[in-house]
Amino acid sequence: MGEKWYNLDYEEIFKILNSNPSGLTKEEVSKRLKEYGLNELVKEKKRNYILMFFSQFSNFLILILLFASFISFLLNHIIDSLAILFILFINACFGFFQEFKAEKAVEALKKLSSPQATVIREGKKIKINANELVPGDVVFIEEGDVVPADIRLFEVYNLYIDESSLTGESNPVSKNVDTIIEEVITSDQRNMAFMGTYVNKGTAKGIVVETGINTEVGRIAKIITHTEDKETPLQKRINNLGRILGIIVLIIISIVFSLGIFFHSSSLTDMFFISVALAVSAIPEGLPVAITLVLAIGMRILANKKAIIRKLLAVETLGSTSIICTDKTGTLTKGEMTIVDVFVNKKHYSVTGVGYDPKGNILLDLKVINPLKEENFHNLLKCSVLCNNASLSFDKEWRIIGDPTEGALIVLAKKSGLNIEEVKKKYKLLVEYPFDSNRKRMSKVYQRGNKKISYVKGAPESILPLCTNYYENEKLKKMDKKSKAYFENIAKEMASKPLRVLALAIKEIDPKINLSERNAESKLTFIGFVGMMDPPREGVKEAIEKAQKAGIKTVMITGDHISTASAIANQLGIMKEGQLAITGLDLESMSDESLDDIIDKVCVCARVSPEHKVRILSSFQRKGYVVAMTGDGVNDAPALKKADIGVAMGIRGTEVSKEAADMILTDDQYATIINAVEYGRTLYSNIKKFLRLMLSANFSQVFLVGITSIFKLPLPLLPLQILWINLITDSFPALSLTAEPSEEDIMFKQPRKKTESLLEGIKAFISIVTFYLVVVEIILFLLYLNKGLDYARTIIFTFSLVYEAFILLNCKSENKLFFQTKIFSNKYMIISFLLMIALQIFAIYNPFMQVVFKTIPLAFYDWVIIFVLSFIILLIQPNIFKRI
Repeated sequence: MGEKWYNLDYEEIFKILNSNPSGLTKEEVSKRLKEYGLNELVKEKKRNYILMFFSQFSNFLILILLFASFISFLLNHIIDSLAILFILFINACFGFFQEFKAEKAVEALKKLSSPQATVIREGKKIKINANELVPGDVVFIEEGDVVPADIRLFEVYNLYIDESSLTGESNPVSKNVDTIIEEVITSDQRNMAFMGTYVNKGTAKGIVVETGINTEVGRIAKIITHTEDKETPLQKRINNLGRILGIIVLIIISIVFSLGIFFHSSSLTDMFFISVALAVSAIPEGLPVAITLVLAIGMRILANKKAIIRKLLAVETLGSTSIICTDKTGTLTKGEMTIVDVFVNKKHYSVTGVGYDPKGNILLDLKVINPLKEENFHNLLKCSVLCNNASLSFDKEWRIIGDPTEGALIVLAKKSGLNIEEVKKKYKLLVEYPFDSNRKRMSKVYQRGNKKISYVKGAPESILPLCTNYYENEKLKKMDKKSKAYFENIAKEMASKPLRVLALAIKEIDPKINLSERNAESKLTFIGFVGMMDPPREGVKEAIEKAQKAGIKTVMITGDHISTASAIANQLGIMKEGQLAITGLDLESMSDESLDDIIDKVCVCARVSPEHKVRILSSFQRKGYVVAMTGDGVNDAPALKKADIGVAMGIRGTEVSKEAADMILTDDQYATIINAVEYGRTLYSNIKKFLRLMLSANFSQVFLVGITSIFKLPLPLLPLQILWINLITDSFPALSLTAEPSEEDIMFKQPRKKTESLLEGIKAFISIVTFYLVVVEIILFLLYLNKGLDYARTIIFTFSLVYEAFILLNCKSENKLFFQTKIFSNKYMIISFLLMIALQIFAIYNPFMQVVFKTIPLAFYDWVIIFVLSFIILLIQPNIFKRI
């Protein structure tokens, strides 16, 4: 409906939606269902699988070969025609299976809808299917519920909602009914409850204001649906290479065809047969298959490295990454509040350990101490446990049941060695005064023996004014203005780190006085402060440093506060001098042009919405960066899909984020991304090595066939022989190059530019090798023609495959000669080399293959000549004239 419901008083909303606290009537619900539809997300239309398969034949080079196959069939060259079709069919199958899994992001979003909702209709509380909710319905929610629609709250009791999957906030958000005057982002709308979020604690009533596609989750679904699928850098490079090769092929074919018809008076059939041979020679019909094989095997290897690739071409895109935009909560940080600083007895104690795992120590001046031996620290621990409703459990990993902040206090007690169960047995709970956003504190009153003791915790600004005494070195002292100012400064100092600071206090109540909130929370004795944070994940800082050395910039994008985000960014080395931190409100005031002007300096984006994330990504992409986005929440899904590569967290990630992503980390480790980037770079390097092999060989065949046809010599290679060479070369070498390990300097190079050609740095090598091979092949062909055409063709046929086997060895490194590398580090390359030779021996000595390929057995000295001439290729420097 487009209203900013959080700006409106709930009584006004009842009028706008023509409803009341007693709920709607059945007749009104029926009308509104017709008007607004069901409370569910629209399913995205699936792609037609048949069309998906045939789309694999739309590539320009593939169309040329299809045409060649068709004409060959008409000219009764059936074997040639079927061989070409077989290669193209294999390529199409790989491409089809690559795209088979259609996007399921919107379907995953639908799963967030609560299956049932408690609604008040005609004054009665009833359970209904959540998809039957309509605007104006009055809904009741309580602890454990998934919010069934977007709701404006009008009655709240101690309500906390976990919105981390929607907003990125790591802690449950306290809710109230107060009208918000100013414009705020989703995470600050404290009087709203949003579809798909989880009620952590408390109860509430609210009026449904948005359903289905109009909810916040629905809005994200629309963004995902309307985000166009991006073309990966490798796709762009392959398409550009295809166009270039296609033009070269057509030019060469046109020249040869024209010369044959007009100058040599050749027949149309003969010239077309020669043109088919040229097309088969020049067109790398095996390139899509080979790259698909390389990437598919790469997917399997990355899966073993705890990175599951959902989209095949994303493997290579990783290697092009120049910007990693990462969510803070659960990605850079653990998403588990952890106490790291305890202030008691006017001393700061450090707490080791990370997250909810109760392993850790209490340190004073870097020395481990036993806090149970210090009375005031012991009191702080008892207050932490008794003024608490959370619990710690272990099921494969440590988990907190309840509020994460309270959970952090339980973990502190466990680390300190406090026997929580024994403590609770000694105290009988009399009354609890829950936390609320006005008081900013909670208290519990217990009885132990004849004593009534109140334990209180809350925000320092809420607790300190109520304290009349404090403990210092086991002595009770009066809280005067000077000491109060001292403690206030300590709290501010801890908050500036930044830590979330809680103050803890105690009071012994006169047993004769009736219990009340007032006497439970007045004239308190201050015990101390605890400072907690959502700590960085292990290995993140080192991974960020490794990324920076590789020329990759990390940008933190989060729904958290800018001070918290900036502090974590500084701690992890993300934010450097001169770099900027901006907020969602800053983005609202900027045009795209203004954002583009500063985006190079931006490293932290805080308090942002899903639309903001997409704008930030788009700005980086307009500047020419290849952008990866990491995330785990629903709020990350649009940006994950928009990014050049979206990376979701496998453990903490929502189904929505996983379905929108290109890659899923099974261990949620940021370091795994950098390892995957390194492998992506290695894979791209290996693809370029394969191109060196393939194009050197293919171009030599093109010029060989072209030159011999111009001079009216017989074809030195038959089309079927060329297909055999291409099929063998494009399969085994591709597989073996996949296993080629990373070169030592792979993560010290700057990221590739989007405009960089696949041929960058290898054109000189291809040119020199092509020239050498064409000259040698023509000489060999002319020398062996006197032994018969089939013998000469067998020599060229065998030499072509053997020299490609030696080019494979040369391709082991981008910079070094084969002899300068660790020769046996890739056993698959050696096996491929031997297998290529063995298959060629089979092709020329097996009687059946001799008929198919029209080959003749070669003498031993023929093999010696072929191997010596092929061996020379190993002496050509791989990176000769590197910039060409």
